[in-house]
Amino acid sequence: MNVLSRTDNELLVVRLTRNRVIALLAGLFMCWAPGELGCETFTLQTYYPSPAGIYNKMTTTADTVLARDSGGVGIGVSPTAGVKLDVNGNVKVRAGNMDVGGNVIIRGGTPAAGLFLKSTDSNGTAVWAAPTATYAP
Repeated sequence: MNVLSRTDNELLVVRLTRNRVIALLAGLFMCWAPGELGCETFTLQTYYPSPAGIYNKMTTTADTVLARDSGGVGIGVSPTAGVKLDVNGNVKVRAGNMDVGGNVIIRGGTPAAGLFLKSTDSNGTAVWAAPTATYAP
């Protein structure tokens, strides 16, 4: 069936079925694109804390609080229950002091009762050693 036809009494007759209208509209929308749809920039605004997210890199420029209300923070490992900071790897304090309000437990090396940590170089490397002399005031 022709879309455009001519009869004796009419100059031009346009016969459109539902399917032809849908096809015509689809073709129109594919050929016509507003300028905003043709842009190559994408902006996504979000907020922190994100409800759920995986971050490859996170940089903060002011105070940062993690696991404030509950839970813990794991670096290189999932945090152990009841521990606020769990690190799998080396920790380096570049400047300043490490202020410990509780006990310090050192598990490395071969600790034993009666031994102490003895510095072996100017970098602060230490080993467990037995006392060599007693101090009497």
